[in-house]
Amino acid sequence: HLGTGRPRNIVSEMKLLLVLAAVAVVALCRPQQEKKVVKMPLTRVESKKEKMVREGTWADYVKTKNKNMKSSGHQMLKDYDDMVYVGRIDIGTPAQTFEVIFDTGSADLWIPDKSCTSTACSGKNEFDSSRSSSYQSVSGSWTIHYGTGSARGFEGVDEVCFSDTGLCLNQQRFGQANHIASFFADQPIDGICGMAFKAISQERVTPPVIALMPQLDNEMFHVWMTAVGVAETTGGQITFGDYDTEHCEADITYFPLSSETYYEYTMDKVCVGSYCASGTLGGTTAISDTGTTLVAGPTQDIKNIADQVGATFSSLYESYMIDCNAKPDDIVFTIHGKDYPVTYKNYIIPSGVAKCYFGFMPMSAGLGMPKWILGDTFHKEWCHVYDPIKFQIGLSRATE
Repeated sequence: HLGTGRPRNIVSEMKLLLVLAAVAVVALCRPQQEKKVVKMPLTRVESKKEKMVREGTWADYVKTKNKNMKSSGHQMLKDYDDMVYVGRIDIGTPAQTFEVIFDTGSADLWIPDKSCTSTACSGKNEFDSSRSSSYQSVSGSWTIHYGTGSARGFEGVDEVCFSDTGLCLNQQRFGQANHIASFFADQPIDGICGMAFKAISQERVTPPVIALMPQLDNEMFHVWMTAVGVAETTGGQITFGDYDTEHCEADITYFPLSSETYYEYTMDKVCVGSYCASGTLGGTTAISDTGTTLVAGPTQDIKNIADQVGATFSSLYESYMIDCNAKPDDIVFTIHGKDYPVTYKNYIIPSGVAKCYFGFMPMSAGLGMPKWILGDTFHKEWCHVYDPIKFQIGLSRATE
């Protein structure tokens, strides 16, 4: 022992080192939170439009719908009449299951509540908070406007799971609708599960899919949709946490998002035959939207594209129609310098009547809104990797 310091206790120090070593070993051996890769099937159901066309009631419905649109003053950015791809979520303890649209073009989760007084809630699964031991009430109300009406109600917090996947959030805020617009009546869905960014959420909460990212092996999800199949069949798949190598090619091209709102990006042009729609010199804006069945774009551009492939507008069906046996040229989307063609097999859609639907529709976008919505017509040809953390989208050709 030298100097004036305290003498060293070698035995105590050795004991401390052994304890620290044991703690380190325990920490290394302790299992980390398991990261997940899960696959969720999407069901292809008969849309409201398909059903009404088949039953001969669509024309009268269109008249009423157009009248309501003019009086509402809202832009037609979302219209779920054509929607055909749905999945399932569970809410509460024990779980109550709901059929929802997994919609990358919106950011709110809402389902009908037991207190809903709208006739449009008839026949839908309704959430009963009194049956859930994990439910918490939240003060405040919410309203979501669509081109043909709105949904409104109050908010709650509960456990939310993507059905049969093990992906769950213990305390997710969501909307409980006590009123939904009449255009949701007879729809084969209960509600909407938005998958875009918090910035466009009417509830101003993080959407479930974004909140679930840390649970995934890779913080992304891969969407595949298929044109094959009839009502009530598997129509696609969302793979959370990994790539869908079963239905999609491995060669993926990524490009950056331009806005943390929708999954929005710049698009160079859309071409078919002798016509190209390119917007301004810097291109145009588009969003990737699993909740829109068709490709929507500026009215004149859609008309010109329709002319090139031989499609004509039908006021009766509120759609461009085309010969079901036609085999027109590919419609080519150029995004960040790379071409993404869509073949006639994916833009000529059976309608149940003499002619087929053309998978494009006109849209009047509001100020500051994207000019194009690339819906399921585009998704059926190209699988989409949604990567909200790295702020990018990846595209690869669907193999089925």
